[in-house]
Amino acid sequence: MANGDSHGAVGADLAPIDPELALIVERWEELPEAVRASILAMVRASGASAEEG
Repeated sequence: MANGDSHGAVGADLAPIDPELALIVERWEELPEAVRASILAMVRASGASAEEG
């Protein structure tokens, strides 16, 4: 993790997150725009998002 926390927590008061999700978050800025757009489209299409963009 970028913050050096080996437990996968994103903050002191937050629960650990899934390692695969942590990898996506860690590398998000490095991903090409098309890849980021594809990931967002898949999440939105799954109906799992509570936020409508």
